[in-house]
Amino acid sequence: MTGTIAKNTLLMTGAAVGQKIFSFVYFLIIARSIGVTDMGLYATALGTTAIFLAGIDLGLTNVYIRESARDRTLLVPYLSNLIGLKLFLGVIAYAAMITMAFFTYDRALMPLLIIGGITMITDEISINLYGALRAIRDVRFEAREL
Repeated sequence: MTGTIAKNTLLMTGAAVGQKIFSFVYFLIIARSIGVTDMGLYATALGTTAIFLAGIDLGLTNVYIRESARDRTLLVPYLSNLIGLKLFLGVIAYAAMITMAFFTYDRALMPLLIIGGITMITDEISINLYGALRAIRDVRFEAREL
């Protein structure tokens, strides 16, 4: 078991460092290619979706990982419940974000918010799938994706 923990720790640490480097380069390229004004729109859309959709998880993924690791027979039933709950919360948060943006933001920002919101909701679902892999102590796939 100690070997598995060390291997998983190394995989996740390496993936996190690689992800930070990739994000830096990605934002550098985006900022230089789209200009100051469009970068401001992009950053506003990113921040707005993050604020509205931050409440979707509510810490439930960590609880799911812990409980599923204790009893693997709960892995699939908890996963289906968690995905259903996150979809429900995601739709509510998405509707609230779009409604608020419609009344307060410039129309040029709306397409970015629509796409960003959908992306964040699907990301929340994928986090649950990675949580299932963490519960069975297999982080190889998650480390490749980071």
